Amino acid sequence: PEHEALEAAGTAAESLHIGRLRRKKDQLSVSLLSDMDRSKLPDHGPLLYPVLNLFDALILAEQRAA
Repeated sequence: PEHEALEAAGTAAESLHIGRLRRKKDQLSVSLLSDMDRSKLPDHGPLLYPVLNLFDALILAEQRAA
């Protein structure tokens, strides 16, 4: 149930992080996890590593393509 940092092929990666999805019935019902028993889903806290927001990701992708 713990969220973990992993090393995959020499690169830092994260295990599946669904946040507090089990507490959000409306979002859970339209997710790929909707068939799972809510009581068996983990309740994750914050991410271990920062995640880019959409704007920053688009700017980086634009600069890479240039």
